[in-house]
Amino acid sequence: MQSNDYKIKQVPIEQTAFFTERLGSSSLGLLKPQADANRHYDADGVVMQRNRDGQWVYNPLRIAMIATQLVMMYMQTPTREIYQALERHVGFLQSAKIKKLHNGLPYYEYRFDFPLHNNKAEMMRGPWISGLAQGQILVLIAHLHKVFSKNYAAWGNKVMQTLLVEPCGKIDSDGFYWIDEYPHETVFDRTLNGHINGLMGLYYWHLKTGNDEAEQFLKAGITTVEHYMQQYRVPGWASAYCLAHRTPCHKADWKYHKCHIKQFEWLFAITGELRFKNFKNNLVRDMAAAGQK
Repeated sequence: MQSNDYKIKQVPIEQTAFFTERLGSSSLGLLKPQADANRHYDADGVVMQRNRDGQWVYNPLRIAMIATQLVMMYMQTPTREIYQALERHVGFLQSAKIKKLHNGLPYYEYRFDFPLHNNKAEMMRGPWISGLAQGQILVLIAHLHKVFSKNYAAWGNKVMQTLLVEPCGKIDSDGFYWIDEYPHETVFDRTLNGHINGLMGLYYWHLKTGNDEAEQFLKAGITTVEHYMQQYRVPGWASAYCLAHRTPCHKADWKYHKCHIKQFEWLFAITGELRFKNFKNNLVRDMAAAGQK
C-alpha cells in the first residue's frame, strides 16, 4: 500500500472550517424540527427524507451529520435539550433500524435505490453502503466522549474497520488506498469528497484513541489524494466530482468545488504540506476565472 510519512497535526473539529461552516448552524432547526415536502421526522425525532419514488427513507449520512452538529452545539452550550436530541440520534444509529452486521462489522445501509449521476445504468441498488457515511459516523463516535460518559471504543473500532476493508476500503491497481463513497459492482467511482470525508473519520479516531491502524490508513489515504489530485482539477472551471466520469457532462457543480476547497484547507491544516495549500489556492483561482464567488 502506497504511503508517505506525513507528520499529522492535531486540529480540533471546532477549529475546522469544513465542519463549522457546514454544521455550525443554529440549534433551532434541530431541536424544533419542522417537516416539509421533502423532510419528515419519525416518532423519535429522527429525520427521514422523501425518496425519488415518494417513499420516506432514512439517510445514514444525514443522520450522522445532524448528530455531529448536535455534539458541536453541546460543546458550546451544554443543555439538556441538546443532550436528549443527541441521545436519540446515537441510539438510532446503534439500533438495527439501518444497521446490518457483516463479518461482525456494522454497516449503515441506504435502503433505497440511487442512480449514480442520475444514470440508471449505474444504479446503487438498495440496500447499499457508503464509505462517506461510515466515515461521518466515525467522526461522530470520536466526539461522543465530549457529551456522554459511556465508552464507545468498541463501536468506533468496528466502524473504523469498515473503512479499511472491502467494499468501502479499496486498493487500486497501483497500490493506492481509497475510501469508496459508492461501492458498486462494476464502477470504481473514486469520488473525491467522499474519500476525504472518510479520511476525516480515521483522523479523528486516531486523535481520540491513538489507534495505529487508523493513522496508517489515514496517511495512505492522504498519499492517494496527493497522487491523484491534479486529475480532479479542471483549470478555469469546476473540479471533477469523481475520476470514473471525468467528462464535461459529469463535472461537479460549484457546491462540490467549494467542498473540495474546504477539504484541501483541512489537509493542509493536519499535514502542513504546502502542496495541499497550493492546490486549494488553484481551486480558488479556478472559481474566480469562471466568475464564481
